[in-house]
Amino acid sequence: MRFARHLALLSTLIVSGGTAAGPACPDIVGTWQFALSCGAATTPDPHFGPRSFVGTVSAQDGCVFVGTTSDGFTWVGALAGDGNRAVSSDYGGAKATGELSARRGSLYTQMTFTYTFSGPTPGAAPTACTGIATRD
Repeated sequence: MRFARHLALLSTLIVSGGTAAGPACPDIVGTWQFALSCGAATTPDPHFGPRSFVGTVSAQDGCVFVGTTSDGFTWVGALAGDGNRAVSSDYGGAKATGELSARRGSLYTQMTFTYTFSGPTPGAAPTACTGIATRD
């Protein structure tokens, strides 16, 4: 009998896409304005300064999203964690993490954002940035 229950649960998970239902993921489709403080490992001296750019989430399916950034990179990521507010993403080889942190009504309007870039592109220095992104 126990085997039959496990088989039924496994069949349900496979048909439903592999996961049990959890909390719904917040809608993050829209335009995000990023304001970051950055440091880069340039030689002979490191460089520190602000960085700003725009990221647009153009499509979202559950907790997975895709979009582009104003500097021409594809932005792809996923939401997870407590309330699906943790943001993990990649854009142009930069690995980013953050958390949806403020909301207006049912929409999140702010996320913390930290990324690191190892600099594999010729001439690109390893870089790290942290700050916030806001959505109108």
